[in-house]
Amino acid sequence: MLAVTDPEKGSRGGITMFIVDADTPGISTKPLRTWQSIRPHQFSVFYDDVRVPASAVLGEVGGGFALGQHFLAIQDRLTRGSMATGFLSRSLEMATDYVRSRTTFGQPLSQRQAIQWMLVDVLVDIKSIRAISYECAARADRGEDVRAYAAMAKLVGANWGHRSMDKIMQIFGGIGEAMDFPIPHWYHQIRHGRIGGGTDEIQRILIQRAIFKEGAELWLA
Repeated sequence: MLAVTDPEKGSRGGITMFIVDADTPGISTKPLRTWQSIRPHQFSVFYDDVRVPASAVLGEVGGGFALGQHFLAIQDRLTRGSMATGFLSRSLEMATDYVRSRTTFGQPLSQRQAIQWMLVDVLVDIKSIRAISYECAARADRGEDVRAYAAMAKLVGANWGHRSMDKIMQIFGGIGEAMDFPIPHWYHQIRHGRIGGGTDEIQRILIQRAIFKEGAELWLA
C-alpha cells in the first residue's frame, strides 16, 4: 500500500510504500461488483487504526511514489498492450474459423466484403499494438525510463484493442454476446484498460510531457 508519510513533501519524498499482510488487525475489505466479472475481483480496503512495524517499509521512507510509478509502467500499463494482443489474436483465429463455416443467403461470411474488412482492421490493430508494446519492453529491458512508452502501449492496447474486439463481437453476431462465450469477457477486460491503471486522459498527459521533453527522439526510428 502507498501512504502519505510527509504531507508537506507530497509526491516528492512524502509518500512511502508498505507491505501489509491482509490479516493485520484493523484491515477489512468490501467487494466491488463491476461488469467485468460475475464474481467480485476488486475490493475496497479499509484501514482502522492499523499499525505496522518499520520492517514493513518497501524500499525507503519517502520513496513510495517512484516505486508505484515503476509498478504502473511495467506491471500494469505495458501489459495492457500484450493483454490486448493476446485476446485479439485468439479472437481473430476464432472469427476466421467461424466466418468460413457460417453461411448466410447461400454464401459463407468469409466472402462478404464487410466481414473481410473488419478482419483486416483487427489484424492491423494487433500488429500495431504489438509493435508499440515490443518497443516499450525492449527499452525497459535496457533499463530506460519507459513511462511515456508504457503509456502509449496502454493507450493503444485499450483503445485500438477495444475497437477491434467490438468488430469481433459484431462478426459473431448474437453468439458474440453469449456469456458462456469468451468474447464478452475479453471485451470487458479490454474496455477496463481505458480506466484501470490510469485513464486515457492520464496517459495522454504523460505522453504530451514526453513530446516536449524528449522531442524527436521520441518518434524517430
